[in-house]
Amino acid sequence: MHATFFVSDAWAKNYPELLCTIHNAGHDIGGLWTTQASLSIREQTLTLENLTQRIDRLTDSETTLFRFEDGNYDNSAIRLIQESGGYPVQWNINSMDWKDYGAQDILHRILNSRQLQNGSILLFHAGTVYTAQALPDLIDNLEDQGYQPVPISELIWKHSYYMDADGVQIPKTEP
Repeated sequence: MHATFFVSDAWAKNYPELLCTIHNAGHDIGGLWTTQASLSIREQTLTLENLTQRIDRLTDSETTLFRFEDGNYDNSAIRLIQESGGYPVQWNINSMDWKDYGAQDILHRILNSRQLQNGSILLFHAGTVYTAQALPDLIDNLEDQGYQPVPISELIWKHSYYMDADGVQIPKTEP
C-alpha cells in the first residue's frame, strides 16, 4: 500500500535522505506550500518554484501535487498551482493527530466522520505520537468497510473536471 506525503521546502532541505527513502518506496511526494497574502504574485510564484525544484531535484521526479499549509488558500494560489501544471489538493477529514489525544481518538475521529466516503482524503502529520500506532487498525477498519487506501495520484481527476467551492473535484459531463 502506498500513500501521499506532502513536504515543505524546509522539511525537504532538512531531511533529504528520508524524502528519497519515502519516494523510492513508491509513495507520492507532493509539495506543502504556504501561501502568504502579503507576498506579491511573483514572490508567491518563486516560493512555489523553489519548493517544486527542491523536491524534483531530490526525488528525480516531477512534483505535481500540492497541499496548502493549514488549508489556507485562495483563487490566486489555486491558479498558480494549475498554471505550473500542478494539482491543488485539500483534505476532507482531519485526523487531528497533532493534538496527541491517542490512537483511539484518531480512529474514532476518522471512522465516525460524516465526511468519510469514497474519495475522502485523510490528513495526518509527521512527528506525532500516536499516528503510527493508529494506522494499522485504521487501515483494517477502512478496508473492512470496503474502502481501498490509495495515493492521491490514483484518486484525482487530471482532465475534464472543475472544482466546487469546497475544493472538491467534479467531473465535467459532456452535453
